[in-house]
Parts: sequence; structure tokens; C-alpha cells
Amino acid sequence: MVRRILRLTLVEFSKLRCQKFIYLALIIILLTVVLTVVSPKLITPAENAELETPAVVNGFEPMVKGCLNGFKIAVLFLLIFGSLMISNETNTGTLRMVLGRPFRRSEFFLAKGLTLVLIALLIAGLIQVISLGLAGYLYGFTDIMDPTYPDYEPYALKAEMFRYTFYSVVMFLIPLISVAFLGLFISTLIENTGVAVAVAILLYLPLDYLVIGLFDQLAPYIFNNYLDYYFVTFQDMTGTILEESWRFKIIDDFLGVGQTGEEAVFDSGKKLAVLGSLLVPFIYIILFSVVSLFIFKKKDVLV
Repeated sequence: MVRRILRLTLVEFSKLRCQKFIYLALIIILLTVVLTVVSPKLITPAENAELETPAVVNGFEPMVKGCLNGFKIAVLFLLIFGSLMISNETNTGTLRMVLGRPFRRSEFFLAKGLTLVLIALLIAGLIQVISLGLAGYLYGFTDIMDPTYPDYEPYALKAEMFRYTFYSVVMFLIPLISVAFLGLFISTLIENTGVAVAVAILLYLPLDYLVIGLFDQLAPYIFNNYLDYYFVTFQDMTGTILEESWRFKIIDDFLGVGQTGEEAVFDSGKKLAVLGSLLVPFIYIILFSVVSLFIFKKKDVLV
């Protein structure tokens, strides 16, 4: 079974090479990241002197801005791509040919899901590597200091910030995959590719801009609430705003790293919030997967 799923996954990646949409999306994402990271360098010294806040010199700030902008586009790309995974196969009739071979529907579906996971990993890694490498080359990385009192102890050491960068990417991946699986769920419901994409976007945007924006009490139970949960905190830390830095400290506490001297103490509510940022989107992934597989197994696609 595993071998057949891997074979189907390789077939999916071979089909990706023929889709112009993939290349266009990657170009847009990478251009967004590069332009965001480079933009402070485009400010001339004279323009910089007129700014209330001078252009950044610590690479962590343009790096996290590049990640945030790149990931916003990546989320929509994964949503659209997920909504095409099965609807496109049904619409073109290739699904009948695939299922006519010795493959189970569950294997075909799992290969689609695995493809989405791998694409999410590749895109997230690419965005992070480019933003981190470019920011390091152009600006360099230093400890987070209060610019008003540069002789004081740093708010966060460079080594800590690198570790928190890693946490931010890892914790972003699970809600990103949950968005992709929302698209996959819609793809099993709707055979027409254009309608599937439209429904996916029209369903996702209200969640992002209305439910989370207007109903704060519901936000912790919505998977996409956690897409920028850690990156925004990281961005605040680059500006010496440390109110939410406990999120990273709690992860340190769970992993038993980064603590010196007296152990940090956190209340149970904050620990549950960090656990929720991991568990809530993971539960949605399981829910979307189980319901989608059930629908796909019942779907009459061989007629």
C-alpha cells in the first residue's frame, strides 16, 4: 500500500511540471519575498534621514516581513491548488483511467494529500531560506536591542531569534496544510474546477476577514487564526514589543531548551493557547481528510 501511494505521489509531481499555474505562483511568491526583503535598501540616505523611523539595519525585521508577505500568497496558492486536486481529475476524465488500474480510492486520495503536504513543506522552506539568506546578506543579524538605550542588555539574543524563526515556520506549517486540505475537501464535493476554486476562495475569505476579525471569541477555534500567530509575535519582537513573546518561551519550556538559571513559570491558560495553536489546525486536517475520503469513496466517478 505504501509503495503504491508513493508511486501515485511521484505521478502527481510529474504532472505538476506541466502546469503553468505552479510556475506562475512560485514566481509571484518569490518576487514578493525578494522585494519585501530588499525594499529597505531601496531607500536613499537622504530619504532615510527624513523618516521618523530610520530604515532597519537588523536583518530579522525585513526577514520576517518577507516571510509574512510570501506566506500570505502561499496560503491562497495552496487553497486553490487543493481545490483542483480531485475536481480537475474528475473534470478531465483522468480519474476513471487511474481508478481502472489496481489502485484503491483511499490510496489515490492519500497520494493527493501527501502531495499537498510536500508542496506546503517545499514552499514554506523556500520562502524561509530565501528571506533568511537575503536578509542576512544585505543587513546581517544582531541581538534585539532597544535603540534608545543601546548599552543595555539585549531584549533577545541573536541565537534565540534564530530559534524562534524555526519555531515560527514549523508552527505555521500545520495551519497552512489545514488550508490546503480545506481545498481538497471542496475538490471532492465539486467536479467543476472553476466552481471549486471559486467556492474555496468564497468560503475561506469570510473565515479570514469576518469570523476572525469580528468574532474574537471564535478565533481560537478556527484553523487559519494560527497562520500568523507566531510570525506576528516574532515581528513584534524585532520592534522590541515583547508582550506575546511568552509563546516562544513556552515552546522552549516544552522542549527544555533556551533556559538559564531559574525556570520560567507560565499559567495554564497560556500553555493551553500554545497547545491549541498546534492542535486546532491539526484537528481540522483530520476532519477534512476523513470527511473528504468518505465522500470520495461514495462518489460515482466511473460512469
